[in-house]
Amino acid sequence: MMITLEMRVDAHKRPRFGGGRVYQPRQVEFISALRKYKLDNKLKPFTCKRLSIIVIAMYSDNRRIDCDNILKNIFDSLMDAGYYKDDNCIFHANITKMMGCSRNAVHILLEPLLI
Repeated sequence: MMITLEMRVDAHKRPRFGGGRVYQPRQVEFISALRKYKLDNKLKPFTCKRLSIIVIAMYSDNRRIDCDNILKNIFDSLMDAGYYKDDNCIFHANITKMMGCSRNAVHILLEPLLI
């Protein structure tokens, strides 16, 4: 399944507190966008025990951002949006980070791992 979102994916940031809740500022937007994409495309959650994920993260600026933190945010957000039950089912991950692009976007390829 290929997921493409026209938005910035930030690194996993420390939690914020407000109104009696704990939340991740941009992560909330990202999770909402993933849920909407899943509903709009009538996607069902993965039930397999091993998944492969390939991520291309495109950024319009040159701010420093670590690839491992981008992946953590994506793993947690996909789980919270209901694409799989637990992120420990990810057995293969590949990320490409592109800086200075004309727009912010993220492309995620999520597939069952056959080995």
